[in-house]
Amino acid sequence: MFEKYSIQAFGEYAILIKWKQPPSNDLRVYLAIAQKSLEREFDKEVILTYQELLIKDIMVSNDTIKQVKECLGTLDAKQLSLSRREVIIPVCYDLKFGSDLMKLAKDKNKSIDAIIKLHTDPKYMVYFLGFLPGFPYLLGLDKKLHTARKDTPSRKVTQGSVAIGGTQTGIYPQDSPGGWHVIGHCPIPLFDIHFSEKSLLRQGDHLQFKAISMDEHASLSKMSLHEFVNSSFVSNG
Repeated sequence: MFEKYSIQAFGEYAILIKWKQPPSNDLRVYLAIAQKSLEREFDKEVILTYQELLIKDIMVSNDTIKQVKECLGTLDAKQLSLSRREVIIPVCYDLKFGSDLMKLAKDKNKSIDAIIKLHTDPKYMVYFLGFLPGFPYLLGLDKKLHTARKDTPSRKVTQGSVAIGGTQTGIYPQDSPGGWHVIGHCPIPLFDIHFSEKSLLRQGDHLQFKAISMDEHASLSKMSLHEFVNSSFVSNG
């Protein structure tokens, strides 16, 4: 099913493998299995993106590429499964936090309530984490909310900001420059160096946003990452 891929040197010390299929849950599961298998085979870090795997710090040779192909040829995704959690992410969409929400609603010719509903209705999948520690790349944004990134990125997007950029939505785990349109704020920390798992979200989690009031936001902002992970907002699927 996923035999069609290209493999090439990525500089002198990395190998890039790219699949032709569009991103999907099945492809993500397959890539995650391939990632783990290649890490065991070569004892190297393997980076996963939407359609690619990158094996880092490896000497590139014909023999190595042959070994990669042999490793991929032994995979059987049907015999392997990955754990999955259901995570509810509370978001306050008040205009105090959603600095770009009003403009987005006008650009889409929709009410703010309609934008919020379009954003909270889908179940998203955490495809992978990157850009910043704990930043989730999510699959599942309604096409009606697809929006080109800002021409001029903001110099500072506040930690916890929930934003839309291109075909994606995400949550900023730290203060950062960013070119996405901010529509709300999550009061829960996504990343904590002192928490055993460091990140709230894991690759493969299913996620849904839940609209909350300003008062709920103020109350939840007192919750630690550890407390949130052990709350009713997170359940094993």
